[in-house]
Amino acid sequence: RLTRQPRDSTFFKLNMNTSSSASSSTSGNSVAGTSSSSTHPGKGLRIAVIGAGIAGLSCGWILGKAGHHHVTLFERSHAGLNAFTYEAPLTQLRSTECADPANNSTSTEALSPNNEDHVKIDVPFRVHIPSYYPNLTNLCRLAGVAVETLRNTTTISHVEEQLCWGYRSLNLGLYSVPWLNWSLQNFRWSFLKFIFQFYQFRRDCARDAHDPAYTTMTIAEYFNLKGYGERFLSELVYPFLSAACTCSYDAVGKYPAHVILNYFLQSATRYRQWRRFSGGSTDLVKKLEAGFDDLCYNVGIASVEPISDEEIVKITTTDGEEFLFDHVVICTPPNTTRQMLSEEHMQRERELLKAFEIESSSITIHNDASLFVADQEQQSKTKFSVFVSTSETKPMIHLTLNRVYPALKGKEPLYETWNCWRSPVEGSVKAEAKFERPLVTLKSEAALRELLAEQGKKRVWFAGSYSTPGCVPLLEGGVLSAATVTRQLGVSLPWQADYSSISEHSRALVTTEDSCKAYSASKPLPWSSLLVVLALISPLVLAHKSCW
Repeated sequence: RLTRQPRDSTFFKLNMNTSSSASSSTSGNSVAGTSSSSTHPGKGLRIAVIGAGIAGLSCGWILGKAGHHHVTLFERSHAGLNAFTYEAPLTQLRSTECADPANNSTSTEALSPNNEDHVKIDVPFRVHIPSYYPNLTNLCRLAGVAVETLRNTTTISHVEEQLCWGYRSLNLGLYSVPWLNWSLQNFRWSFLKFIFQFYQFRRDCARDAHDPAYTTMTIAEYFNLKGYGERFLSELVYPFLSAACTCSYDAVGKYPAHVILNYFLQSATRYRQWRRFSGGSTDLVKKLEAGFDDLCYNVGIASVEPISDEEIVKITTTDGEEFLFDHVVICTPPNTTRQMLSEEHMQRERELLKAFEIESSSITIHNDASLFVADQEQQSKTKFSVFVSTSETKPMIHLTLNRVYPALKGKEPLYETWNCWRSPVEGSVKAEAKFERPLVTLKSEAALRELLAEQGKKRVWFAGSYSTPGCVPLLEGGVLSAATVTRQLGVSLPWQADYSSISEHSRALVTTEDSCKAYSASKPLPWSSLLVVLALISPLVLAHKSCW
């Protein structure tokens, strides 16, 4: 199960059949009851990381870069973060001129380095914005993970009213300015109301995101208090947040107000360019797993049990093998983490993890253009298509892969759809993935505060996107949780941590640094408000003379 041999005799397996106080390493050294320094003087602590998601990989890379400890990764699948990556066979995709949309991507690494006949497609498709993902951005830079910018084109279609509107982005330096695409919709004066309500929401986010008065209020209660228009919320805000959090409208409404307000403030009002990993998540995984001393893929963990007398932690695999470590960092979703914790020694932690709700979603790779319930010709010219219906609990979102991956240019259309409202036609489905997303509620926030207060006392640590307080559970939260754990283990970050993705109310739980320092690099430009208003209004004057 080891993808490569241990570099020294510090990977220890416990043999409970012979003695409860005796253990043997892969090279036969007896180590039970001894200190780390006596068993492997070349390294510090023996640390196990469970889970190869972004939190686990980041934790291993940070620890490995410091070089002080021996770090072992356990992952129950063969890929972790790559679990749902789809390899599109280029030789089997029919070439067609009508499926040759304009492509604004600058990628030169879309093809798999191991197989030129395939292109690896991230499922789910991962994009990030530096203003909300500053630590992920720094991690990629230092680890040598190539990224590229995307010109965003998005349409939002209201099915019942057969209304379609959208926007494009104009990249200017590091910034991306949105422009309404007036050619997609029949002009209505209500669009102007959307624009001004968006500006009002932007202003309210900047004022209220860090106001303690909203820390005990859900975002649904906040919207009711502010009196935003129903159509503005149902056709713009809730679909946007539902897509970002990959959950239903009801789940979005339960989010704490300060979490959503800070997310919107950092991601939608800073006008920074969208980015994606040039080589996909495959390249990200390859670069980050270099920090581990041992990689144990396809190894499930049955239990994690602290042994307080010896100040060590015992890991038992699903095959019954047992290992000893000085510390264990669990980087799996809360429901999975709870199942592997020892009932006898970690009952309180198990109870706290019950507070985290989980919602399931599915993503389908297909070539069924009939799923576009609006103008198919117009929709095929955009990267992201969002469909809203009053009869659905969450939007349906299409990504036109041909407009993102250069290798698919000139091939038949290929789509990645989240939350298909109906099944694609028979024979059109290429791949399907089901995954779970932890949700943030006022209850889970209270439980997380208590869980973080117990963090590491039993030499067991919790990391993951869910374990960063005041933050939407996305890639940035995973990286920041790993940075917090590694710092508590005595390892300094190779970059200056940025806490702007965390609401100010929650930042004290993960850092003692000056809170003002986190926002100095992400303040909006003083002219950005005027620029955005001009960008939204000017097409109205130029394209609709009848409005005079």
